[in-house]
Amino acid sequence: MVIKNNDYHPMNKGFYIASQILRRPWAIDFRFAEAHKHIPNMLFSGLSFDTREDLKHDKRSIPFLIQDARKPYTQSYIDFSDASEGSIAVIPVIGPLMKFDVEDCGMVTVGMSSLGRAIQDADENPNISSIILYMDTPGGTVDGTQSLADIVAKTSKPVVTFVDGLMASAGMWIGSQSDYIIAENTTTEIGSIGVCYSFFDNLKQLEAEGTTFHYIVPDESADKNATFMAALKGEYGPIIESELRPLVNMFRDEVNTGRNGVETSAMTGKVFFAFEALQHNLIDEIGNFQRAVDKASELATNQKQKLFQNSKKNMKTFTKLSAILALSEILQVEDTSASTAFTVEQIEAIESALISGEADLSLLQQRLAETETERDNLTAQVTTIQADLDTATSRVAEVEGQIVTQAARIAELEQDPPAVVVTTTTDNEDKVNDNVSSDPDAQKIFKTFQAISGAK
Repeated sequence: MVIKNNDYHPMNKGFYIASQILRRPWAIDFRFAEAHKHIPNMLFSGLSFDTREDLKHDKRSIPFLIQDARKPYTQSYIDFSDASEGSIAVIPVIGPLMKFDVEDCGMVTVGMSSLGRAIQDADENPNISSIILYMDTPGGTVDGTQSLADIVAKTSKPVVTFVDGLMASAGMWIGSQSDYIIAENTTTEIGSIGVCYSFFDNLKQLEAEGTTFHYIVPDESADKNATFMAALKGEYGPIIESELRPLVNMFRDEVNTGRNGVETSAMTGKVFFAFEALQHNLIDEIGNFQRAVDKASELATNQKQKLFQNSKKNMKTFTKLSAILALSEILQVEDTSASTAFTVEQIEAIESALISGEADLSLLQQRLAETETERDNLTAQVTTIQADLDTATSRVAEVEGQIVTQAARIAELEQDPPAVVVTTTTDNEDKVNDNVSSDPDAQKIFKTFQAISGAK
């Protein structure tokens, strides 16, 4: 993308810069702010910057292409649409950053909105393999920083940040979202993870000149500018708690996520030399621009190989999804061997979900088998118990039959007892008639009779 002259913000004569200084919190290296504090003083004193019709871009801020990784300094300032296959897009992030392009003394400084569009254009161009952010910035306004950082984080192509001089504050926020960070040398400065809020208070000067300042709000708007008015009175707590602390926490979270872990001690606003930044995981290595180009090419090659290796996995995953969701019918896919585009992240997410689903299914199948075994054991126990019950029932029926038979016999004997003949032998032993001795029931009755009557 070539940024055209009419891309700069329409506000001119320093108004936009002054507005940003007065109205917006900044994530910027304090040394830079101190070194340039004369500029707002000039603006507030009434000095204006002439706006020229023949505005020019600082050549350092114009995106360019490297079409041969072996010749990184053979740069082509052409539109990205003309890029040859395998080109590397280099997008400079230079100077203090503001949301929109601004004109400063006849030069246009590229804003974060334009930088974001350039990154997106490069990412969408099929002939561009990777992107390098060529960074030398003290930071800038919070407004626009997170949007640009999000664009960097969401690019589908590898992004390498090359730091030539300084990557501080908002620059650190943006650079931390790239895939790899290289600092040019050991004296390159990295960090300043923090935010600040500054303003000029010239009320006393105006009052000395006879000017009275009035600020009026209705009760319904009691919180209107309350934190700023408190700060004018020297009460900084409200503006810290409501604005600065939430911002710095967001800043820290983004850096920590982008860099896969940064110690809290490295996120207190301090600026580190590159060798210290390397120890704190704020950068990945120290090397020259050629190294940044080589790394961008390496990451692009690795990504391409990974996509190629995942092509079969991609199709297997699509086939599984088609079977599960009946996508082949819904989407009218007749040949699943045809190319179907999935990103690496989508493939990994789908595979993870399928693996998790298969694991859950395996666990359910195991539990089902255990339940079926337990059911079979219980069925066998019930069968055994039922057999015992049947045997017991049969025995009860048998005993009940015997009882009925005995009761009938007793009744019969009570109605018609058999004749009992008692004879006395020479040795006085009792002899029972054969009719009695041959009948067990009769014997019992006879003995009972003997006991009662004393018969011999």
